Amino acid sequence: MKQSDQYQRAYDLGREVSVTRATPGGVKRLSVAVLLRDPDKGRRTAMEINQISDLVKSAVGFDQARNDNVTVISRKFAGATDAAAGPAWYDNAWLPVLARNGTAILIALLVLLLGVRPIAKALMKKREDATTRPAFGQPIGEVDGEGAPAGIGVAPPVSLDQLENTRGYDDRIGAVRGFTRDNPTRAALAVRDMIKADAK
Repeated sequence: MKQSDQYQRAYDLGREVSVTRATPGGVKRLSVAVLLRDPDKGRRTAMEINQISDLVKSAVGFDQARNDNVTVISRKFAGATDAAAGPAWYDNAWLPVLARNGTAILIALLVLLLGVRPIAKALMKKREDATTRPAFGQPIGEVDGEGAPAGIGVAPPVSLDQLENTRGYDDRIGAVRGFTRDNPTRAALAVRDMIKADAK
Protein backbone atom coordinates (compact mmCIF):
# COMPACT_ATOMS: atom_id res chain seq x y z
CA MET A 1 0.00 0.00 0.00
CA LYS A 2 1.29 3.34 -1.03
CA GLN A 3 1.02 6.39 1.34
CA SER A 4 0.92 10.02 0.12
CA ASP A 5 1.30 13.10 2.20
CA GLN A 6 0.22 16.60 1.20
CA TYR A 7 1.44 19.80 2.79
CA GLN A 8 0.19 23.33 2.21
CA ARG A 9 2.13 26.32 3.36
CA ALA A 10 0.70 29.82 3.42
CA TYR A 11 2.92 32.84 3.91
CA ASP A 12 0.29 35.47 4.86
CA LEU A 13 1.24 38.62 6.66
CA GLY A 14 -1.26 40.19 9.00
CA ARG A 15 -1.99 43.89 8.44
CA GLU A 16 -4.07 46.53 10.16
CA VAL A 17 -5.49 49.66 8.42
CA SER A 18 -6.24 52.76 10.52
CA VAL A 19 -7.93 55.92 9.11
CA THR A 20 -7.93 59.14 11.15
CA ARG A 21 -10.02 62.06 10.03
CA ALA A 22 -9.68 65.50 11.60
CA THR A 23 -12.90 67.32 12.42
CA PRO A 24 -13.33 70.26 10.01
CA GLY A 25 -13.44 73.75 11.52
CA GLY A 26 -11.73 73.03 14.77
CA VAL A 27 -11.08 75.99 17.08
CA LYS A 28 -7.46 76.39 18.16
CA ARG A 29 -7.86 79.49 20.31
CA LEU A 30 -10.72 81.87 21.08
CA SER A 31 -10.43 85.61 21.82
CA VAL A 32 -13.51 87.66 22.71
CA ALA A 33 -13.70 91.36 23.59
CA VAL A 34 -16.86 93.05 24.89
CA LEU A 35 -17.32 96.80 25.39
CA LEU A 36 -20.15 97.85 27.72
CA ARG A 37 -21.77 101.24 27.97
CA ASP A 38 -21.62 102.78 31.43
CA PRO A 39 -24.94 103.97 32.85
CA ASP A 40 -25.74 107.69 32.57
CA LYS A 41 -25.12 108.13 36.30
CA GLY A 42 -22.30 106.24 38.01
CA ARG A 43 -20.12 103.36 36.82
CA ARG A 44 -20.41 99.59 36.72
CA THR A 45 -18.94 97.70 39.66
CA ALA A 46 -16.28 95.01 39.36
CA MET A 47 -18.84 92.39 40.41
CA GLU A 48 -21.16 93.34 37.54
CA ILE A 49 -18.28 93.17 35.05
CA ASN A 50 -17.26 89.71 36.41
CA GLN A 51 -20.84 88.47 36.07
CA ILE A 52 -21.04 89.68 32.47
CA SER A 53 -17.63 88.13 31.79
CA ASP A 54 -18.83 84.75 33.11
CA LEU A 55 -21.96 85.08 30.97
CA VAL A 56 -19.86 85.73 27.86
CA LYS A 57 -17.54 82.79 28.68
CA SER A 58 -20.43 80.40 28.92
CA ALA A 59 -22.00 81.79 25.71
CA VAL A 60 -18.89 81.36 23.55
CA GLY A 61 -17.71 78.02 25.02
CA PHE A 62 -14.67 79.21 26.94
CA ASP A 63 -11.93 76.56 27.40
CA GLN A 64 -8.97 77.29 29.67
CA ALA A 65 -6.93 74.43 28.21
CA ARG A 66 -7.16 76.07 24.80
CA ASN A 67 -5.82 79.38 26.24
CA ASP A 68 -9.04 81.20 25.36
CA ASN A 69 -9.27 84.87 26.30
CA VAL A 70 -12.39 86.93 27.22
CA THR A 71 -12.09 90.66 27.99
CA VAL A 72 -14.99 92.84 29.20
CA ILE A 73 -14.60 96.64 29.54
CA SER A 74 -17.11 99.31 30.53
CA ARG A 75 -16.77 102.85 29.14
CA LYS A 76 -18.84 106.01 28.59
CA PHE A 77 -20.38 106.37 25.10
CA ALA A 78 -21.28 109.57 23.26
CA GLY A 79 -24.66 110.48 24.69
CA ALA A 80 -27.69 112.28 23.35
CA THR A 81 -26.34 115.61 24.63
CA ASP A 82 -23.32 115.33 22.33
CA ALA A 83 -25.57 114.53 19.36
CA ALA A 84 -27.86 117.47 20.19
CA ALA A 85 -24.90 119.85 20.14
CA GLY A 86 -24.89 119.53 16.33
CA PRO A 87 -22.20 118.57 13.84
CA ALA A 88 -18.82 120.22 13.75
CA TRP A 89 -18.34 123.26 11.52
CA TYR A 90 -16.49 121.22 8.89
CA ASP A 91 -19.40 118.74 8.62
CA ASN A 92 -21.96 121.38 7.63
CA ALA A 93 -23.65 121.11 4.21
CA TRP A 94 -22.98 124.76 3.29
CA LEU A 95 -19.20 124.42 3.53
CA PRO A 96 -18.66 122.68 0.12
CA VAL A 97 -20.97 125.21 -1.57
CA LEU A 98 -19.07 128.11 0.01
CA ALA A 99 -15.72 126.61 -0.98
CA ARG A 100 -16.88 126.09 -4.59
CA ASN A 101 -18.25 129.64 -4.90
CA GLY A 102 -15.14 131.14 -3.30
CA THR A 103 -12.91 129.25 -5.73
CA ALA A 104 -14.98 130.45 -8.71
CA ILE A 105 -14.78 134.08 -7.53
CA LEU A 106 -11.03 133.80 -7.00
CA ILE A 107 -10.52 132.37 -10.50
CA ALA A 108 -12.66 135.16 -12.01
CA LEU A 109 -10.60 137.83 -10.18
CA LEU A 110 -7.35 136.25 -11.38
CA VAL A 111 -8.64 136.21 -14.97
CA LEU A 112 -9.63 139.88 -14.67
CA LEU A 113 -6.33 140.96 -13.13
CA LEU A 114 -3.98 138.84 -15.21
CA GLY A 115 -5.86 138.65 -18.50
CA VAL A 116 -8.39 141.40 -19.10
CA ARG A 117 -6.58 144.28 -17.39
CA PRO A 118 -3.35 144.06 -19.47
CA ILE A 119 -5.41 143.75 -22.67
CA ALA A 120 -7.50 146.78 -21.69
CA LYS A 121 -4.35 148.78 -20.91
CA ALA A 122 -2.86 147.85 -24.29
CA LEU A 123 -6.06 148.89 -26.11
CA MET A 124 -6.22 152.20 -24.23
CA LYS A 125 -2.58 152.88 -25.05
CA LYS A 126 -3.21 152.21 -28.74
CA ARG A 127 -6.22 154.53 -28.67
CA GLU A 128 -4.18 157.29 -27.00
CA ASP A 129 -1.38 156.84 -29.52
CA ALA A 130 -3.90 157.07 -32.35
CA THR A 131 -5.41 160.30 -30.99
CA THR A 132 -2.06 162.00 -30.33
CA ARG A 133 -0.42 160.91 -33.60
CA PRO A 134 -0.28 163.80 -36.13
CA ALA A 135 -1.90 163.43 -39.52
CA PHE A 136 0.26 162.32 -42.44
CA GLY A 137 2.21 165.16 -43.99
CA GLN A 138 1.88 167.50 -41.01
CA PRO A 139 5.05 168.67 -39.28
CA ILE A 140 5.58 167.73 -35.68
CA GLY A 141 6.31 170.82 -33.64
CA GLU A 142 7.02 171.53 -30.03
CA VAL A 143 4.31 171.89 -27.42
CA ASP A 144 3.16 175.44 -26.86
CA GLY A 145 2.18 176.96 -23.55
CA GLU A 146 -1.44 175.74 -23.72
CA GLY A 147 -0.40 172.08 -23.76
CA ALA A 148 -1.18 171.42 -27.42
CA PRO A 149 1.51 170.77 -29.99
CA ALA A 150 2.44 174.03 -31.66
CA GLY A 151 2.94 172.58 -35.18
CA ILE A 152 -0.25 170.44 -35.17
CA GLY A 153 -3.42 172.09 -36.28
CA VAL A 154 -6.34 171.49 -38.58
CA ALA A 155 -4.98 170.96 -42.07
CA PRO A 156 -6.53 173.05 -44.81
CA PRO A 157 -8.72 171.13 -47.24
CA VAL A 158 -6.87 169.65 -50.20
CA SER A 159 -8.18 170.57 -53.62
CA LEU A 160 -7.75 168.88 -57.00
CA ASP A 161 -5.34 171.61 -58.09
CA GLN A 162 -3.07 170.87 -55.16
CA LEU A 163 -3.10 167.17 -56.13
CA GLU A 164 -1.96 168.02 -59.64
CA ASN A 165 0.74 170.49 -58.48
CA THR A 166 2.48 168.13 -56.04
CA ARG A 167 5.83 166.97 -57.35
CA GLY A 168 7.28 164.32 -55.00
CA TYR A 169 5.87 160.85 -54.58
CA ASP A 170 5.53 161.24 -50.79
CA ASP A 171 3.89 164.66 -51.18
CA ARG A 172 1.39 163.28 -53.68
CA ILE A 173 0.51 160.36 -51.34
CA GLY A 174 0.02 162.81 -48.47
CA ALA A 175 -2.17 165.03 -50.64
CA VAL A 176 -4.30 162.05 -51.80
CA ARG A 177 -4.79 160.97 -48.21
CA GLY A 178 -5.77 164.48 -47.21
CA PHE A 179 -8.20 164.72 -50.15
CA THR A 180 -9.88 161.39 -49.29
CA ARG A 181 -10.11 162.45 -45.65
CA ASP A 182 -11.67 165.81 -46.49
CA ASN A 183 -13.86 164.63 -49.40
CA PRO A 184 -14.73 160.96 -48.93
CA THR A 185 -17.72 161.12 -51.27
CA ARG A 186 -15.77 162.71 -54.12
CA ALA A 187 -12.94 160.23 -53.60
CA ALA A 188 -15.35 157.31 -53.84
CA LEU A 189 -16.86 158.75 -57.05
CA ALA A 190 -13.39 159.22 -58.51
CA VAL A 191 -12.47 155.58 -57.74
CA ARG A 192 -15.76 154.46 -59.36
CA ASP A 193 -15.05 156.49 -62.48
CA MET A 194 -11.54 155.02 -62.71
CA ILE A 195 -12.92 151.46 -62.46
CA LYS A 196 -15.48 152.18 -65.17
CA ALA A 197 -12.79 153.71 -67.39
CA ASP A 198 -10.58 150.61 -66.95
CA ALA A 199 -13.56 148.36 -67.75
CA LYS A 200 -14.12 150.17 -71.08
